[in-house]
Amino acid sequence: MSESDEPAAIEHSYVQRFPDARTLLQAQFERVENVFQDCVFVLDTNALLVPFSIGKESIEQIRQTYDKLVSDGRLTIPGQVVREFAFNRPNKLSELYHALSQKQNVSSPEAGAYPLLEQSDLFVEVQRLESEIKDLLKEYRKAVGNLLAEVKEWTWDDPVSQMYREVFPSEVVLDPDFDEDKLKSRWEESVRAKLPPGYKDGGKSTNADGDLRVWLTILELAKVKKQHLVLVTGDGKADWSHKSNKSPLYPRFELVDEYRRESGGKTFHMVSFSSFLKVYGADQDTVEEVRTSERTLRLESLPRASRRSASALLAEQAVFNWLTDEYPELTCNPSDGRHDLSDFVLFESGGAESAIFVKYVVDSQVFPYRTFGDRLDSQLEDGLIESDNAYLFLVTDSDQSLKIMIRRLEAVSANDWNGVDLIPAKLRDDGSLEVHDIFGTMPSF
Repeated sequence: MSESDEPAAIEHSYVQRFPDARTLLQAQFERVENVFQDCVFVLDTNALLVPFSIGKESIEQIRQTYDKLVSDGRLTIPGQVVREFAFNRPNKLSELYHALSQKQNVSSPEAGAYPLLEQSDLFVEVQRLESEIKDLLKEYRKAVGNLLAEVKEWTWDDPVSQMYREVFPSEVVLDPDFDEDKLKSRWEESVRAKLPPGYKDGGKSTNADGDLRVWLTILELAKVKKQHLVLVTGDGKADWSHKSNKSPLYPRFELVDEYRRESGGKTFHMVSFSSFLKVYGADQDTVEEVRTSERTLRLESLPRASRRSASALLAEQAVFNWLTDEYPELTCNPSDGRHDLSDFVLFESGGAESAIFVKYVVDSQVFPYRTFGDRLDSQLEDGLIESDNAYLFLVTDSDQSLKIMIRRLEAVSANDWNGVDLIPAKLRDDGSLEVHDIFGTMPSF
């Protein structure tokens, strides 16, 4: 045993983590690819929320997958997950309503008076098109208004909730009657000793023990089913997964071992929703659409991001999506605070790290570009940013603002900084990113 000021506390913690040392070295675990055909699947809350941001065809493929698993008796939803879904569902619909309402803010072209152009046939054509655009915009705003009214009338009959009602009978939900005193005692001990799962939520004011309730439900299922189990989830926190380069690698061994003991030797695995659908035959378009939705949910779960303005959050999401699409072979994760105040960290296979900063620029005319560059360069040189280099994505949302930004950045020498690159970009109406590599410094991993 290694030296420690508190050996008793450490020993006690290890005993809690692995209470049956006699069987640990003899334990055998199946690979995840070997259990898919006969395991039990458990859905986490984020898996139920993903379909709110995907299309009709993808939802239909999800329905077919669920139908098959439910009919085979191989799918379970913890009662705690259903409650969390019920709590979060209105937020997803509210986000949809807000995004639709923004579509009504389309401006009509300004006519203006240009007497000198009245003799021009081209000007007459411009005026004709302006009139047509105004009429079309009236119809467009009316159609958007009707669509908003339809969404507003949804109760539990939105497409996703309707699909769930049709494919999930009540028997699919496992909702054990926990001894609340025992649950509270285990939760408090988990937070104190940092025992998985859920101790990362110890600071929450509401639903702090939600992860533990899900896990205890899984253990109840282990006792009854005695089968391998796969949790379909997007949760990659350290209290659920071991990590490499900040990316989830495999479930915490404490969880795997506890499941083994409760299930009579079976194996516990965790997979993303997109991976789950891929295994069960969803086409590539559906898998990619679900993967994009998973990225958005990961971003929305960040406490710092959740406090930002809507435009800033959209800019952050756009940069994250662009990075993961542009560099699919690399790992891009939300920052854990170790890299100063960076938003993301991009990991190369060789171990190099790039800190990614995202700044939504409200006024590109007055934004202090040089000040921001100097600050990042100084922090990088002083080791305050624990990365090999840094990229600052400056995001605006109009062509005019982008032009001003590029013109001002071109006046800043790209050679002023070591390892810091400023990258202007425009946030398009569809949420995608238009990147302009004016210094020729785009990452080329």
